[in-house]
Amino acid sequence: MLKYLIIFLKASYTIIPPKKNKILIYDRLSIKFAKVLFKKNSFITYDVRYESINLFILFSTIIKYGFKNFRVFKKNYKYEYFESVKPKIIYTSIDNNIGFFKLKHLYPKALYVADQNGIRDNKFFNECKKYNRTNKSKKLYTDIFFCFGNNEKDRLNKVLKGSILPLGNTLNNSINVKKKFSKISSLFFISSTSNIKTFLDRDIKIFKFLKSFCENKKIKLTFLEKPKRGNRYLFLKNILKEDFNYIILDNKKTKEKIIKKNALFVFIISTLGYEILSKGVKCVSLNHNQFNHAFKKYRKKGPFWVDAPSYDYNHKLISTALNKVINYNKLNWEKIYKHYSKQIMVYDKGNVIKLKNIKSRLGK
Repeated sequence: MLKYLIIFLKASYTIIPPKKNKILIYDRLSIKFAKVLFKKNSFITYDVRYESINLFILFSTIIKYGFKNFRVFKKNYKYEYFESVKPKIIYTSIDNNIGFFKLKHLYPKALYVADQNGIRDNKFFNECKKYNRTNKSKKLYTDIFFCFGNNEKDRLNKVLKGSILPLGNTLNNSINVKKKFSKISSLFFISSTSNIKTFLDRDIKIFKFLKSFCENKKIKLTFLEKPKRGNRYLFLKNILKEDFNYIILDNKKTKEKIIKKNALFVFIISTLGYEILSKGVKCVSLNHNQFNHAFKKYRKKGPFWVDAPSYDYNHKLISTALNKVINYNKLNWEKIYKHYSKQIMVYDKGNVIKLKNIKSRLGK
């Protein structure tokens, strides 16, 4: 109760009841994804984390149902909110929130759409299994679940009811690659973590090796920093003792500028690496099996990866993997990326198939 009291004290409040709307976004952290799929200002948001509280709904819930059990009260508040909005679609990109998959039983009038936003470990899967064992009459459900690839589809089918469709990452699907397949002229190393110790142990070692590799190959090397990490250029420069190319990947325009088919992307652990693979752009993973690929087991070495443990980044091993991918011709690489992107990360250009599925279900 103390936790929720703190939340309520921090929340913003409104007395005006929420207006009717065809689309309700479940959790404001989903807005970035929703803006890609739905028209601007075509939706309203339900704040799962109680960043805002509607006093009209709050008081009407108390009047109708009373306040005996806080857990039950939360459900009643949620139902009253949905009933006020009367949405045709309830959408979330927070795909590992088990609460979303209980909503169809609470408010069955809407079409529920979940949209995967990150590669998952087994935590959510195990949570779903546990819930379904004790709630056999009300199993977890969503009308549509847009997952990254077939690996995730196979896993989700075991714990969720509904239509599970492997159609990639919505944000990634909105980014086009225009340049045609050509000789590799630039290499980007994708940073893997914000943890300083791991950053020093892994990223620095790899980047130093890539620097010498690219100098020998006459390839331009760039350190690609993930967003929300801050600018670490000076920190890196102090360690490397010299200038180097550095880009912070903080917006869509930057992605569209650098993700080209004359570039090679190298990563240790990064969802972005598999997004790049889905577009047919060459990439090399140095720790492919560190990611959880659902029930799919991969060999230590593959067509675009080699598992190089953090305690022994074997330069010869990495160099062999880089040269192999660089030397693939268009036909060979096409076969490889199409085969593996179906398993890990599909590319639905412009989210055309996703939107068709939503519209067709609404028509029914």
